[in-house]
Amino acid sequence: MTAAEFKLKWTKNGDSTSPIKVDQLQSFGLNKNTIDFLTIAGLPEEASPFLTFVGDSASSYDRISTLALQYDTMASDDDSYLIIGSDGSGNPIAIDTKHNDQIVWLDHEQNFSSNFMNSSIHQLAAFLLIYRAFNEAIIKLHGDDAVLNCTFTENEYDMLKQEMTASKALACESGFWCEELKLLLVNREYYRHGN
Repeated sequence: MTAAEFKLKWTKNGDSTSPIKVDQLQSFGLNKNTIDFLTIAGLPEEASPFLTFVGDSASSYDRISTLALQYDTMASDDDSYLIIGSDGSGNPIAIDTKHNDQIVWLDHEQNFSSNFMNSSIHQLAAFLLIYRAFNEAIIKLHGDDAVLNCTFTENEYDMLKQEMTASKALACESGFWCEELKLLLVNREYYRHGN
């Protein structure tokens, strides 16, 4: 998926993305494809499941930055992680410049240990669209509270998983999307049994 395709799909219903000025990206050693994606489309400020992303901001906490700068860490690899967002628990989402700009999820409770999320910024964008489509479908079929109450059928879950399975993102059992799929089932059981 190209940056222009993602931007068109993401914004078609009035949602927006936050492209980043190229001068904010020049010094990080990013691949040209990653730079092009971030400058043409950028990422949304918010996306399911409870993800937030940086944009084009003057604040050092609201723009792309290294893990070392953002969290004042001293580990040798921390300059290779470029923070682009976080999950709902405050774990950073980063571009790993030492591993061909793959997207990682850094566990802040485990000294920022790196866990696989997506193979590229393009694949991350595709997964954001897949997850948004899943949410839109279950809301349409099961009502406005369907996402909050994890109201979805086994078939709807299987379709989500199947769309994600085609990529390497589900090959790692401790990866972000595998954990998210497990959490969906746990939360559905919780709500089915009356909290």
